[in-house]
Amino acid sequence: MPTTNTANAKITEEEFRDGCENYNGICLDCGEIQFGGCEPDAEGYKCESCEANAVCGFEQALIIGRIDIVDDEDSEYDDD
Repeated sequence: MPTTNTANAKITEEEFRDGCENYNGICLDCGEIQFGGCEPDAEGYKCESCEANAVCGFEQALIIGRIDIVDDEDSEYDDD
């Protein structure tokens, strides 16, 4: 199934590292972060928000060009 969201996630290096340590993933359809339970090289996991089989691990998302590492002020996510 093709993804509907073609925008890259914009996260800081610290958010990326924290996400990797906590096995986070990102839905390539809706852009929601999936907290925990996602292997680094995962692809096609089910999204808890939109239910699409479009979640991939943070590392895999970076490899395929769907995560951009940005400065703090440009981050889309706040993990506090």
